[in-house]
Amino acid sequence: MAIAFVKKEGASPFFQKDHDVEAVILPVASDAAIIGRSTDKAELSLKVMNRLLAACSFEAFLAKDLRPHFQGLTGRIGKYAKLISDGDLRKLTKE
Repeated sequence: MAIAFVKKEGASPFFQKDHDVEAVILPVASDAAIIGRSTDKAELSLKVMNRLLAACSFEAFLAKDLRPHFQGLTGRIGKYAKLISDGDLRKLTKE
């Protein structure tokens, strides 16, 4: 499972100070998530949340069952997830 920091221009599995985050989606089970929004404009449908979470996942996206709409997310897996070098990770944690 991946966390998604939702921005105007997409999402990211990581947060940086210069990001203008509109919502945060934290999955806690295959069918439940905790969602924080900074504005009412950040209202997200379940379909959009699943697409963003799949895109922020690195290698896999867990679903409660095998349905066509979940299978359709496989092409989005890893879209926003990139490996971070050890040096870049140290920079992120220092900030």
